[in-house]
Amino acid sequence: MTHFPAESLVHARFSGQIGIIVKTLAEAYPRAVSKGALFDALYASDPNGGPDDPNIVNVLLYRVRKQIAPFGWTIPLSRGGHGIQGLHRLVPLEGAGE
Repeated sequence: MTHFPAESLVHARFSGQIGIIVKTLAEAYPRAVSKGALFDALYASDPNGGPDDPNIVNVLLYRVRKQIAPFGWTIPLSRGGHGIQGLHRLVPLEGAGE
């Protein structure tokens, strides 16, 4: 298996929705993933399509940031404005070894 920088995150044990977001972002690294794509990854198997408010992704990203920091990673805040779909990506923390 070829090593990639975010591999440690893919193999770390994150539960539930946090794990889905981490896996989605790690597998896309270094590319960014849209908020809509994260929502789809989270709720693809939900027969009701997930919550009506897609801002749940922002809440989950806040939690993910806290859990991946010990692994040397962060997710920069998206600067998407009204009508712009935010993009999210993993970034190594400064000074952290990969």
